[in-house]
Amino acid sequence: MSVAAATQETFERTHRPVRKDEWSRVIGGLNVVAKAIVGRASVSFFICPENVEDIPYLPKLASESGIQVIRYHFNYFNPPDDSMHRRAVALLAKAKAQAATLGVQVVDQYVARKQQVRNEVRSKSKRCWYGYLTCAVDADGYVYPAAC
Repeated sequence: MSVAAATQETFERTHRPVRKDEWSRVIGGLNVVAKAIVGRASVSFFICPENVEDIPYLPKLASESGIQVIRYHFNYFNPPDDSMHRRAVALLAKAKAQAATLGVQVVDQYVARKQQVRNEVRSKSKRCWYGYLTCAVDADGYVYPAAC
């Protein structure tokens, strides 16, 4: 599953919901999926300027919803500027500390890619080792193991 906000305020600001209950429907969906795949539920959070401040709020939301793993990603199609990147890294440290107290695993993009390519961090390769479900295609056409 992928979420772009960890708070109702950010969700409403970035998604411009039509119905007032859309945030509660998103949370309800997280709960349903987490209960359906107990022990394997994870959520991806793509970091962008609009949601960077929500990074430390996601562990609590995940824990309350029954999500066991959070995967944080930077959107490299729209790369962050240096100040946002530094802010995100600082907030990721907070999120990891909070997640540890809540029993939620946090996997950042670097760690996720390292786990998926046999403990080797590689940039793009023309060959995918993990099948289409765990691959991503970059803008230049290269296929590489996805971090989610």
